[in-house]
Amino acid sequence: MPLNLIKYFSYFLLAFMTVMLIWMLFLFVNDDSAIANGIPLRDLVISIAVAVALLTLAEKAANDQIREQFERSREYLDASVTLFGYSLNALKLDSDGVVYNNRMNWLNSARFLASAQNMSKKITVEHHTEIYKEELESLRSSLYELLIGDDHRANGFDKNYFAEDGRELAYSLRDRAPISESSAVYLYRFVRFVKEYKDPLADVSKPTRDEINTLLTFGPKGVGHYFKVLWEKRNNQKWIDPDIEKLEEADYSND
Repeated sequence: MPLNLIKYFSYFLLAFMTVMLIWMLFLFVNDDSAIANGIPLRDLVISIAVAVALLTLAEKAANDQIREQFERSREYLDASVTLFGYSLNALKLDSDGVVYNNRMNWLNSARFLASAQNMSKKITVEHHTEIYKEELESLRSSLYELLIGDDHRANGFDKNYFAEDGRELAYSLRDRAPISESSAVYLYRFVRFVKEYKDPLADVSKPTRDEINTLLTFGPKGVGHYFKVLWEKRNNQKWIDPDIEKLEEADYSND
């Protein structure tokens, strides 16, 4: 049962039992027949005690189930993140930092990643899911760097990286085993074809003139100069020190 349903059921049960207790007290106090028949106070006390005990047991059972599902969700989160690490580390690098074209390495990386994504379907706690998504994007970024790379490998690996000519489908033990098509498809779909991704930097504002001026004055000046050039190109005008501009505006207003 989902955690939210357990929580809401527990709240409903608590409210229901509270209403029942109030109703029993109301009947005892206001029901003339009950007083006339001499319903002992002891019976009312016993009824209330039983109701409280049942309520306590029900709440404890609900809390135990919530705790159990929380722990289970956390275990699935931890297992998924661990498999992410296995997936990344399965792609061994040569001395130049390039992924070896080893069939088993690619297969292991894709299988670990697939296992992690399947495991994640059992995560039931909302903030566990949020952590998982952040870890997923971190892995995607790392794998992207390995499989596609930056400017010097903008086109990715050469076609012969994946298989020797004529050995794409059929190969002998003397040949280098081609990279498994399914592993390459899975990994490249993961890093290249992303659905419903929101860049966490999408809402970052441009640096203000005061921020740029502070960098130019006190450093680091390199990034300050970079921001200044961007500001000039974006606004199609030369940079003016905002402090000087304020002084000029003040002099103009005084005139």
